[in-house]
Amino acid sequence: MLLVNKQTFSSLTHRDFKCFIVGQSISLMGTWLQRTAQVWLLYTLTKSPLLLGALSIFQFGPTLLFSVFCGAIVDRFPKKKLLYLTQSVGMLQALVLFLLVYTNHITALLIFFLATIEGFTTTLDMPTRQSYFIELVGKKDLPNAVSLNSSIFNIAKIIGPSIAGIIMTTFSMSFCFFINFLSYAAVLTGLFLIKQKSLAANTSNGNLLKEIKEGLKYVYSNKILLKAFIFMAIVCTFAMNVDVIVPVFSKTVLNKGSHGYTFLLSAMGIGSLFGTMKMASLRRNNLNFKLLKIVGLSSGLLQVIAAFSGNLYFTAILVLGSGFSNLCFLNGSNSILQLNTSDKYRGRVMSIYTLFNAGTTPIGNLVVGSFMNNFGGRYGFLSAGLITAILAAVFSMIYRNNSANTI
Repeated sequence: MLLVNKQTFSSLTHRDFKCFIVGQSISLMGTWLQRTAQVWLLYTLTKSPLLLGALSIFQFGPTLLFSVFCGAIVDRFPKKKLLYLTQSVGMLQALVLFLLVYTNHITALLIFFLATIEGFTTTLDMPTRQSYFIELVGKKDLPNAVSLNSSIFNIAKIIGPSIAGIIMTTFSMSFCFFINFLSYAAVLTGLFLIKQKSLAANTSNGNLLKEIKEGLKYVYSNKILLKAFIFMAIVCTFAMNVDVIVPVFSKTVLNKGSHGYTFLLSAMGIGSLFGTMKMASLRRNNLNFKLLKIVGLSSGLLQVIAAFSGNLYFTAILVLGSGFSNLCFLNGSNSILQLNTSDKYRGRVMSIYTLFNAGTTPIGNLVVGSFMNNFGGRYGFLSAGLITAILAAVFSMIYRNNSANTI
């Protein structure tokens, strides 16, 4: 089946979405330069797989703790203004990181501190961004907009680590952070050019905790939303730890340095890009839980096989397949959630999506980091893959006769 058809770029017919996506494409390139350099910097400073896994506690811990609160905030305020705030804070964080690395004052503790700031910013930014798409393109083109946004993310994920590898070996690691600082100007410009007025879906001045409780009740009463979130808890926690696994696997199993690390990250990005193209070309009636079950189980099995690989290129093929599966799972879940959510609760529902997409990452990262720290680099892929495959299989059997399979 062709990955590209006339449906693939339908959301780009909306001018405001084009402004947003162009700015994002430039900014995300800088984001992946920074993420790649930051992980390698920490591993170089500490030589500890466990601390590498612990980085996600600071980076994604705020999402785990505060995402549901941010969801209620997103429903109260215009999303464009919130995005101005989050992107400005991200810009300043990148500048501080550059200055610390450039002046040789960086430490592991400061990396963790700045990762925490990034975590709080992401906790507000992700549900705002995800719930903003429907204002820019409408319901009809929403799944396509979600997939194209992921395409941009994964193109950056392919190119960013490769460029970061060149910069780190040829120039200085600090330049990765400086380029990320400059890249935020693009997304801020894109937001400025958007003409669509962003309005708050919920103008209530009531109790924030009450609104959070209402959002949780709304999810619990909707079988489709509840089922999607249970499956996300499994796959997002255990299948999406490749970023933490590959630097250790590259160095200790494949005996490669930063070249192997960035090569495997790029392979994962290529797989994710193929996944976004596939999802962008799917029709709405093909978005169902059967698809999620297949790709969730596939990701786990591919990682189990990768644990026994000793070849960089074979590992890259397996990581590519896992990236494809993970992206299909995330985009499919995102579309199913948004198409089954009323505008009143959209911010709160997408904050729970953010919780599982990023907030449970510290749990999975600590699990695979502990396995690698105690048993060796191969056990990162092995532990993540086995847990994902087993839980995904159990989930599929439990819900195989469930009627809430389509949207």
